[in-house]
Amino acid sequence: MKTLLIAFFATFCFNLNAQTQSEMNAQAAQDFTQADKQLNATYQKVLKKFADDKLALKYLRATQKAWLVFRDAEIMAHFPHMNEPRYYGTMLGLDLNTLKKELTEKRTVELQKFLDEKP
Repeated sequence: MKTLLIAFFATFCFNLNAQTQSEMNAQAAQDFTQADKQLNATYQKVLKKFADDKLALKYLRATQKAWLVFRDAEIMAHFPHMNEPRYYGTMLGLDLNTLKKELTEKRTVELQKFLDEKP
């Protein structure tokens, strides 16, 4: 009986923060959206910093466009069957948005370096 009670309480305690797959997918999407907002804010700051340097702006815009192409290709490399229904199961939303968030956060760090450089 004592073992049963311990098992019950342990199970109850571990499941206090349990989420459904749908909730985890939604949280991952929200996390990506937040990371994307941070990326865009950082990018705008970089553009503002180099506003008087047309050549630098040209290359900054080119690198950002290239990064978007890279990001999308990287995602497809990880999930080449994304357009096939049910291929990856219910975790696709979680996995996809987690990868997008990670890639976006890395790009934000790269852009932040421009802000940290001395003019």
